[in-house]
Amino acid sequence: MRELRGSRKVVGPVQGGGAGASQAWIGGERALSGPGALRVNMRWDLVARPAGATRPPQFDVDLGALYELADGTSGAVQYLGGLRGAFDRSPFIAHDQDDRAGSAAGENLFVNLDRGTQLRRALVFVYAHNGPLANGRIMVEFHPPGGSRPLMVVLEHIPPEAHSCAVALLVRHEGQWNLRHEVRYVAGYQSEIDRAYGFRLRWARQDKSGL
Repeated sequence: MRELRGSRKVVGPVQGGGAGASQAWIGGERALSGPGALRVNMRWDLVARPAGATRPPQFDVDLGALYELADGTSGAVQYLGGLRGAFDRSPFIAHDQDDRAGSAAGENLFVNLDRGTQLRRALVFVYAHNGPLANGRIMVEFHPPGGSRPLMVVLEHIPPEAHSCAVALLVRHEGQWNLRHEVRYVAGYQSEIDRAYGFRLRWARQDKSGL
C-alpha cells in the first residue's frame, strides 16, 4: 500500500449535533461507554480556489465503512453499489444518504454498539470522486453514546495524490468498544485501504451515477 503523509490541523471547539460542542481529535484511542449507537457524520465543502481556476467537475466526497463480523464475514457499507447496510441486522452499520452538494447535513453512518458479540471491528473511511481529496475541506465527527462530547477530525493539508483516507478504526476488545484515530491517506481507493487493514474483500471498478 502506498501510504501518504499529511498534517492534521488542531482546531478549537466546533459546534455540532449531540452533546454540545465537539472537541478536536488529533490522535490516540478513546473507549466508548454505554450501549446505543455511534453516529459518524461527514461534511465537506470545496476548498476556495484562486480566481480563474477551474472548478473540479462534479467533485464529491463519500463516507463509508469496512466491517468484520465475529464469524469472519467482512464487507463494506457505502452509497456506491447500494451497500447501505442495516442497523438492527447484519452488518449492524447503516448509511443514511448521499450528499453530493456538500450540505450542512452531510452523510451519516450509524453503528449498533449493542451488537458487540456479532460485530468485531469497523473502519470508517472517506473517498473522493472526480478529483483528489485535497479539492475538499472534510470534517468527520464521531458522536459516541452516553452523552459524551463528539470528537471532530478535520482533514486538512491533504497530500495532493490522496483519493482516500482511513479515518478511524472501531474495535471490540475484552467486552469494550475502542475507537482509534487513524487518518491514513492513500493514493488509491477502497481496495487499497482494504489491503492495508486486511478485510479481504474483492473489488471491481464502479462509477457513481450522475457524476
